[in-house]
Amino acid sequence: MKEWNNNKICRVATGWPIADFDQLDNKKDFEVVERIVNFNLNAKELAKTMADAGVEVFCYHATSHSGNVWFNSKVAKKFTALGKRDLIQELTDECGKLGIDSTCLMQVVCNQRAHDEHPEWRQINSEGSACNVSPRVCFNNPEYRKVFLTMVEEVASYEIKAILIDEFDFNGRYGNDLMCYCEHCQALFAKNFGGEMPRKEDWNNPQWIKFIRFRFDSLTNFIKDVKNILLQTAPEVMLSIISYSGIWLDWKRLQPVEEFSKYLDFFCLDAEGVLNSPILARFFNAYSREKAEIMGASTSTLGQLLKEPETELKNKCSSICEIMTVLSHNLSWNMDVGYKPLPENQVISKDIFDFYSIGVKEINKRLDWVKGKQESLAQIAIFYSEKSKIFYGKDKISLYCDEFLGYFEVLLNSNNAFDMIGTRHLEDGSLNKYKLLVLPGAACLSKNEVKCLREYVAAGGKIIASYNTSLFDSYGKELKDFALNDVFGCSYKTRIPQNDYLLREKYQQLRNKELEYGFLQHCSFDEEVAGYALPIPLITVKNNNAKPRAKILSSKQGLKTYCPGFVKSVTFSDKESILITENKFGKGNATYIGAKLGALYAEAAPGFVRKLILGEIDNLIAGELDIKVNAPSCIEVSIFKQTEKRIIIHLNNRQTAPDRFDLSCLLAPSMYEVEDMLPVYDIKVELKNISAKDIAKSYIAPEMFDVECKIDSNKKLILDVPKVKYHSMLVIEMK
Repeated sequence: MKEWNNNKICRVATGWPIADFDQLDNKKDFEVVERIVNFNLNAKELAKTMADAGVEVFCYHATSHSGNVWFNSKVAKKFTALGKRDLIQELTDECGKLGIDSTCLMQVVCNQRAHDEHPEWRQINSEGSACNVSPRVCFNNPEYRKVFLTMVEEVASYEIKAILIDEFDFNGRYGNDLMCYCEHCQALFAKNFGGEMPRKEDWNNPQWIKFIRFRFDSLTNFIKDVKNILLQTAPEVMLSIISYSGIWLDWKRLQPVEEFSKYLDFFCLDAEGVLNSPILARFFNAYSREKAEIMGASTSTLGQLLKEPETELKNKCSSICEIMTVLSHNLSWNMDVGYKPLPENQVISKDIFDFYSIGVKEINKRLDWVKGKQESLAQIAIFYSEKSKIFYGKDKISLYCDEFLGYFEVLLNSNNAFDMIGTRHLEDGSLNKYKLLVLPGAACLSKNEVKCLREYVAAGGKIIASYNTSLFDSYGKELKDFALNDVFGCSYKTRIPQNDYLLREKYQQLRNKELEYGFLQHCSFDEEVAGYALPIPLITVKNNNAKPRAKILSSKQGLKTYCPGFVKSVTFSDKESILITENKFGKGNATYIGAKLGALYAEAAPGFVRKLILGEIDNLIAGELDIKVNAPSCIEVSIFKQTEKRIIIHLNNRQTAPDRFDLSCLLAPSMYEVEDMLPVYDIKVELKNISAKDIAKSYIAPEMFDVECKIDSNKKLILDVPKVKYHSMLVIEMK
């Protein structure tokens, strides 16, 4: 049943968000709708076009944002222009003949027809009004819920492989209104949490915390109901979602990934970018029970179907590199055609699939090594704390996200393979596979999470934790001390300054040298060097029984000593505080870093921060990793076990965009698109716990040339990779 998802890598997604005749203000537009339905939606021609381009899975709308559907339904209105046609039946038949599997998209809350014809189904804001910027209906309304679940059952009765839920939130995508205050939401809140729903954002109000929890519970219960319908009527149909999860989304639109992962088979989202794709690849791997997929947009901007503007295709080099990121994390690649104009002389734009075929060609070169659901062999993990993002970050989630992103970037540029994990991994025992766990600013931890972390370290695991990790409970209530103080070997002393902040919001103070809280002096620094000025929030600690590794030194008051690098001419006061500690706890070790070094690296990327963090990692696990890659920092490393006798080391060249430059603000971002890649030469891979006599063959794929195992002067087993352009794999076949 799952083989299609494990082995069919090349996918396409599109949809047709068009209005029906009775929904158009200008009835002449219906001529365009009829042309699209009668010409562009020719199932036989569409299937042939897909097959010619190498598509293996076709994902398309079963329902439309307009509230109309593309199939024969007992509860929803089919598009008038279809007449007696059933588009899903036609597409599943024609695609099936050519070996293409079908998956269907279904929008939940964005439903124009339901919104217009059933005012009682609308989402209601805190002022008692319906959403005025988007037609959103409430999935907590039992009548609408029944209609939607019936449609799920109807769609699942076709020969499809999966249903992907889309447009599913409490209006977080549009406007700032609080949602939803319909009578059904209010009744559910009163029943499950007691009292009335708060009408204003107030993180100090316990009812507000309950309101956030109510939203997450409502979203989760709906997904649970959808999954149950599938289990009862079509258990072979998998459930996925165009996920509003991940590091960048705040509470307004966020879908709770920990809870959703109990019911979804895999996650999916359209993603692109030098940092976005590596994060989401690890994120989806962490939470998907089955092989996940990432959609890469074909265009740099999306057009609107009826207006039919021209849209520019993405740069070939950038696109290939995004695809290689997807493949190197054992995910499937789905190209989102988006709403690029549908031409009058062919069923879909030829340039779209000419472009798509380039990606397919690169995938097919690597197909033998990326098929199947593979096991990550990473021995380092970074912990994503969704509760810290929400209940510590509150309405400014970057207070958490920046710290997380900085550590993520350091690991990404370190040539170390690493996974992302969350609460479920602490509790299900999978944490034990990792030699090191990194917890950047994981402020809000439950008692059970603390228990799991304590047991992990006591049993021999190692952690690096930063700033306010374990200083708050699950829902953001500050504690008097770190919940992990015994593991850290130190206790909370003071916060400098009292309130956390984002460095980018303090730019003028930074320029005026008003953000100097002292100078970092690390045990690895030259004794004659005073240290680095730190313009970031700090937490100093009282040492209990840990080994100090760094301290913060204060300069004399009024002395202007700010310098972006090492400072050698500073007169210090007698005041100094411990900032970094290392502590042995049970059989393991814990390093605590009191400064928000991750946030500093995410915004400014000073070299000393990267060097210091990597130094602390080496201090804990130097020489312990089974596979170590030595390469320039642009090489991202991931390692998977495809079979019991095949290990694949992915070397992905990430030179396609500036790491820390947001192109979205530019009028013409394509000016900065990379046209070609500079190869990376002479990469060395060290193997530990693997003997040369146990290796049957080692080679580079897809280039297909053998790599000889060598023993260096330190008796390490070394394999040399002479060159990587976009992406290469070092494949080790065991005897």
